Amino acid sequence: MNGLNILVVAAWKLHVEVGGKFDQLAFRCYIVRSLMHSVNPSAVQAGPGPRPLDEVRKNGLHHQLARNDKQARCRVCMKNCRMKCTKCDAHSL
Repeated sequence: MNGLNILVVAAWKLHVEVGGKFDQLAFRCYIVRSLMHSVNPSAVQAGPGPRPLDEVRKNGLHHQLARNDKQARCRVCMKNCRMKCTKCDAHSL
């Protein structure tokens, strides 16, 4: 954190040199508000990751079910299962 504080102080000094009117506390608050507004909360989504490409999923080669430690929903029947395809990473009964 010490390195970050040094950078913020250096940025504030540059701000003052070019005629900025913020004191150091107001400058830090401005930085925090700008960072908070730059984050898009709808971009962060929970849930399963992206599906593999259709060329990989549907070519019919090397699809093998293997036992998985974690339980998840089957992509076909939506029941809980512990089997997972080693190729396309999809859970299935």
